Amino acid sequence: MTSYLASYDVESIRCLEGVRSIAGQHRRYGVPATFFIVGELLEDAQWAQEFQSIVEGPLFEVQNHTYSHLRLQFGLSVDTAFLQLFAEELSRTNALISDRLGRTVTGFRSPMGFPDGLRGEERLLKVLWDHGIRFVCTQAVGKHHTVPAPFASPYYYDEEDILHPILEIPAHGWHDNVLKGYNYCPVLWPPLTDWGYPASAPVTPEEEFSVYKLWIDHAVAEDLLHIAPIFHPWSVHRFNAEAETIGLILDYLVQQQIPICTYSQLYHQFLQAVPV
Repeated sequence: MTSYLASYDVESIRCLEGVRSIAGQHRRYGVPATFFIVGELLEDAQWAQEFQSIVEGPLFEVQNHTYSHLRLQFGLSVDTAFLQLFAEELSRTNALISDRLGRTVTGFRSPMGFPDGLRGEERLLKVLWDHGIRFVCTQAVGKHHTVPAPFASPYYYDEEDILHPILEIPAHGWHDNVLKGYNYCPVLWPPLTDWGYPASAPVTPEEEFSVYKLWIDHAVAEDLLHIAPIFHPWSVHRFNAEAETIGLILDYLVQQQIPICTYSQLYHQFLQAVPV
């Protein structure tokens, strides 16, 4: 059965009101979500306390999104200095999430996302493993770094590093800030899907929901393991202060009896189905 992974990238102080509205929608339906957070936000104790008050309880998990929204480097660009910087960013964010929020980190989402995730990047995978990361979401765009990201199933990076089997859980579809026209990202022509692209950016929650419904319905029809769009609380709040699009999506999922889970929940489901 297809699961829906509700996730939100918390990247700036202006995300707080969006997090509040999003969490309110999730509490309304009693369904979980994953927040991937930039660690430097938690340096402000008051901000961290307010964020914690919003996401406290078992519905919500908080995972690592680097400390400074660090863009990953690949191949020959990955030298000793970058590996050290990456390790420091992971460590610092893990510590802040533990100290400020009382949570243990096992997951990581890279800023931006990449067409092939971390394939071939053994050194980056080892740094992630050494810092307690067991699942990642780094494959989040399509060919040539375009959006929307095509459907892809979870997979282990066992060919790259058999001793450190990290699970990639790809993201799918639109990044909501791009769909709304708030940030630019190229699209691929011809479209990856039969239904193509919206004629224009949505201007109402109902219009935005209609785009996500196409992806959800396709995932269910094809019996895919999961569907995982990416939302940003600042973008959600800018579009609609009550996060009505999120409410429409959650209402539809509940009505259709489509399970909603966190990234770590899907990770553990995958572990049980495909033991390492």
